[in-house]
Amino acid sequence: MKKFLLIFGVFYIFSCSDQKEINSTSNATDQKEINSTSNPAEQLDFDKIEYHFHDKSVSPDYQRNFKWVITKDSIQFIVDSYNKILQDTIIKIPPNKWEQCKADFFTCGINNKKQESETSLTGGTGVSIRTFLGTKETFSGYVYEKSYGDMIGDIDQFLLTIQRGIDSNFYQIR
Repeated sequence: MKKFLLIFGVFYIFSCSDQKEINSTSNATDQKEINSTSNPAEQLDFDKIEYHFHDKSVSPDYQRNFKWVITKDSIQFIVDSYNKILQDTIIKIPPNKWEQCKADFFTCGINNKKQESETSLTGGTGVSIRTFLGTKETFSGYVYEKSYGDMIGDIDQFLLTIQRGIDSNFYQIR
């Protein structure tokens, strides 16, 4: 009987320590899931933002894609039609403009969340936003016709933030 109690006691101790390890691993995993789903965009750091507008698939005479590239000291505006660069301009900006764009990325709720449209979508426009820290991409999202993709947030307001305070001649599509 003593032998049985000793074996049972050892088994019980090991099973409790395994359970404690399982619980601590499970809690750590649960905490990672909570942190990753709360709002991952708010945990980002970046020193460059790219805002791309993707135009409809139409004749090259009419199709225009544009890209804004914002860094702490400049904004670049690029227009292309089927990868042929039509316009590429860059201006210097004050540090507060960069800080405003960076803050509004979060204020506008730019984040990843899958969206699915209930209707078939073809030939429409889209917007993609990417952020970088150095050469490492830290965020990437895309929305098609404002109803399908993997990005949510007020992308129109975010574009207005980028444009605010900049002479409109800079970003006029020629």
